[in-house]
Amino acid sequence: MHDRKKKPTLEQIRTLFPFDVPDLARATRVETSIVYQALLQRPIHRQDTEKILQAFSNHTRLTLTLENIDMVLWEEYLALWLLRASASMQQQEGWEEGGNDAYHFVYARDKLEVAFRAQT
Repeated sequence: MHDRKKKPTLEQIRTLFPFDVPDLARATRVETSIVYQALLQRPIHRQDTEKILQAFSNHTRLTLTLENIDMVLWEEYLALWLLRASASMQQQEGWEEGGNDAYHFVYARDKLEVAFRAQT
């Protein structure tokens, strides 16, 4: 997480090398909204990130990669999930109403990872 703060964002680089978002989107062959998502530090797919960085590298004449620019990828994005753990049906029969659920917050990429974390 500390590495992320050391890298400049696409928006910060844009202040030094201004570009028109629709023009960059056309050059990368991605939707304009995806370029805006990248500028706002919202997650985008890796292949779109690579296209944007390549086009922006051509524009700035710098070598821009994920190693030196802070961009959020869907593959690395963690969301906060509310995990509810309930007692088994056999245990619930003897318990009072409302006292058999436990709630936890977990960070996970998707529902499958949440299910895996629920098992532990």
